[in-house]
Amino acid sequence: MKVLFLVNWWYPDRASPLNGIFIKKHAGAVSRGVELSVLYVGNDPGMERNTGDAVFDEEDGIPTVRVYYKKARGFLSRFRDQVRYFGAVRRGLALLPPGSRRCDVLHIHIIPPPVFLLFRLLFCRRVPYIVSEHSSAYLPVNLENRPTPFFNALFIRPFARRLTRKAAAVTVPSAALAEGMRSLGYSNRYEIIPNVVDTRCFYPVEGKAGKIPHRFKLLHVSGLKRLKNVAGILRALHKLREKRGDFEFHVVGDGEEKENLEKMAVEMGMLNREVFFHGVKGVGEVAEIMRASHIFILFSDYENSPCVIVESMASGLPVIATDVGGIPELVSEKTGILVPPGDEGELLKAVDSMMDNYNVYDCARIRDEAVKRFSYETVGRQFFELYDSSIK
Repeated sequence: MKVLFLVNWWYPDRASPLNGIFIKKHAGAVSRGVELSVLYVGNDPGMERNTGDAVFDEEDGIPTVRVYYKKARGFLSRFRDQVRYFGAVRRGLALLPPGSRRCDVLHIHIIPPPVFLLFRLLFCRRVPYIVSEHSSAYLPVNLENRPTPFFNALFIRPFARRLTRKAAAVTVPSAALAEGMRSLGYSNRYEIIPNVVDTRCFYPVEGKAGKIPHRFKLLHVSGLKRLKNVAGILRALHKLREKRGDFEFHVVGDGEEKENLEKMAVEMGMLNREVFFHGVKGVGEVAEIMRASHIFILFSDYENSPCVIVESMASGLPVIATDVGGIPELVSEKTGILVPPGDEGELLKAVDSMMDNYNVYDCARIRDEAVKRFSYETVGRQFFELYDSSIK
């Protein structure tokens, strides 16, 4: 079976190591059972020319083309974006090996613009397609106070509803996201297929299970945006320090809030004493840091289904996270503690309680659940079954 991933990525930072990482992991899971190729299309407002780079490579053995176009500005920018997107897709298809341009199933990641209908009419009219959406933008918390631009209301959203309705199936990583999309009129059969973890990379260190450490290493990994509320974690831990001093808090990542967070840690007298910032790390380095840690903390205001929680579980770490989005579908009483978003008092209690009762959390059981639910083999099998049913 031949499958083509059409990945539509609307965020301009093409150099970010996090760019579409969850989609790349899905590709790794799928490629084990089908003949897969990937066409990645993105806009980049920083480009000098309207048409930009189109590069072919073998990424982890998968034929992959990454093609970019300059995001239009000014009068009729929305229309010009449609033209540039279509041109980028054509250039990308031309770079794929001849045998990869035709497929049995088209797998669309992130809903494309309306001009996609022309692409499908010309290149794959009779090919069944599946839509996978990953964005937390469809969650109710992100829609309550967000106005809908006229162009989106008149053209984009009706097209997106039609696209999802005609798909063989729509996949999302959480039931919360499925419910959010249904509430906006994106109707179809939804399949909950979770994000993937590389269990060969993320695994526990031997001999750590059940042992209460002399000094706990608490860990947070993210892009350090405001929505991650790392500042709330720092305030909670600052209060916890008045009660106990047997912990360190390690922050991995970079982003718009890093400078402010470092300043907070200095003012609290905790920088490089209880609080340590490590910057951006590669996947292998993050896995090593997780193996050396004891508890993972994510205090986000909202989330969909964070890969980093799954990676923490595969590393045998119990998780403290906010009860938002798809997180309750990942974290149970046996694998961690959920707290209300923004409630720093409850976060403090959760950290204190988990450290006091650390031996209750079975490292091996947490790891086994991650392998059972989120491994390449498990997720790949779910997609294989979906592809097979779509072409029958």
